[in-house]
Amino acid sequence: MSLRFSLVITAFFAHVSFAYSENVPGFLEGKLYSTDVAQCGDIVDTDGNALQLSGEGIFTEEFSCQFVGFKTDADKDTGRIFGVVATASCSDDSGISRPDLISMSPYEEGGQVIVQSQNEYLLGETEIIVAQQLEKPFPEKNSYAWVSNTYNLCK
Repeated sequence: MSLRFSLVITAFFAHVSFAYSENVPGFLEGKLYSTDVAQCGDIVDTDGNALQLSGEGIFTEEFSCQFVGFKTDADKDTGRIFGVVATASCSDDSGISRPDLISMSPYEEGGQVIVQSQNEYLLGETEIIVAQQLEKPFPEKNSYAWVSNTYNLCK
């Protein structure tokens, strides 16, 4: 696939209009996180390994998950957020869009958000079951984990 075509597709998906959720959690509102703080801002990672997280979704070159809704698990008395589940519509340069549930645990003191994709979690669990059935060693790490990562606050 040519770089020019990839950039056109990426630009298209970056501007696809979804029903942007109005209840963006405070730890995401107006903030940007990245799996590689050297890649904060414009996505310049041509390998597509650095992802960025904002109130709009998760993005990298040729891939995006647009958030369309949030559900927050918070302490009723203190308002402390334990976790957030975002409904997302994810797509890549193939043009195929698929739903996902994204779990986020903010650690504001350290400027981090731990993210887990339900789709990637299920693929990882399937990988373990297949290893058991084939009597092979368990994988050390979920090889499907990509969106599931630690995101650091960009300064």
